[in-house]
Amino acid sequence: MNISKKTILCFLSMLSSYAFISTAGAQTLCWPLISVAPGHESVTIRWENVPGATGYNLYWGPRADINTFNMFTMKVPLVTSPFVQTQLANGIRYYFIVQAISNKGSSYGSNVVSAVPAANANGSRDTVTIRPFGNSITFGIGFAENTYCPVYASDQTPCPATPVAWGGGYRGWMTLILKNNQNIFFKTEGQQSGGSNLLQWQTSTQHHDGYPGYRTDQLLSKSTLPSSADITLVHAGTNDIYQKFVKEAISKGDTSWSVGPIADTLFMILNNLLNANAKTKIYVARIVRFFPGFFVLPDAAPQINAKVDQYNQQIAQRWKALPPEQQSRITVVDMNSVLNSPADYIFDGVHPSRGGYLKMACAWIRAMNGIGLAGDPCACITTEAVINQMPQQP
Repeated sequence: MNISKKTILCFLSMLSSYAFISTAGAQTLCWPLISVAPGHESVTIRWENVPGATGYNLYWGPRADINTFNMFTMKVPLVTSPFVQTQLANGIRYYFIVQAISNKGSSYGSNVVSAVPAANANGSRDTVTIRPFGNSITFGIGFAENTYCPVYASDQTPCPATPVAWGGGYRGWMTLILKNNQNIFFKTEGQQSGGSNLLQWQTSTQHHDGYPGYRTDQLLSKSTLPSSADITLVHAGTNDIYQKFVKEAISKGDTSWSVGPIADTLFMILNNLLNANAKTKIYVARIVRFFPGFFVLPDAAPQINAKVDQYNQQIAQRWKALPPEQQSRITVVDMNSVLNSPADYIFDGVHPSRGGYLKMACAWIRAMNGIGLAGDPCACITTEAVINQMPQQP
């Protein structure tokens, strides 16, 4: 039996951090020894880096005969340690292996480890399910690679089901802030995953109901879909104002155009969301303003924002008029004052920039004060320091 020097070295490295051998062509890679820790509906997998490896694939499933080619095995590509696999069932044993990869090949699977998720395992907080709901600002246009989801003709379902290298809008920032600073185990719900970055896919926070170009009347049907989200975040109405007022009323000189019908439809949406999910808590935004840009002429911006202000006033007034039971399940979040400078927007004057979406994420997080946050996770964060943690457009 001819055993190479690399094989012997790899075998000896079992005494430290790495397990036996694997050979792919001319490249020999050890695989890491991995460990797991159960959580509530989740398992955290950890390993040490393998010399020569440029990445890792995780394989997991409910069977002990797990391997990299078993049909019952799920693959999560390009993971980093520690990795949290969420959306698991408590009380079920799951098995895990990790494969090291490089540009010359890949290792065999690592040692097999298993864990049983359990409620409040290791003192973890319960998983919260969040449903981001709205239009292009919910999708993340302005801060998402492959920003314009190219499937409008098929009702945008499904959007490209692959992670983007950077972006995710406010949703991406929420994942980064809550995961890194708070270790909050949350997942998201929605009919599509377009515009979501790799970290969101790795943490099951890629799903959302953000539909670029949709007005409130187009979102009505989406609001009747079944939902099990604990929290629903709603930012809707910007397309109504842009499409109906900016593109139609202003061009016709119609200064009598009213935001009343938009507010009517928004509250129909909120009512549908409450009826479709008896447990959800809704956070509805007073929508962001417009700034002069490619889509917003400087002399038109004051007229547009006057309508935005009227619409936001309608949201506050109608919320106050709701029956106590409904009012207690809806919180109004003031996004309008959060984005207040040209730097908060991209060139079009409509969609937030990276920094603008970060501000939105912090506003949502501060409003959601009932999900186990240890204080204000945005309080000690400088914008520059956090923005540098997020991958950006090359």
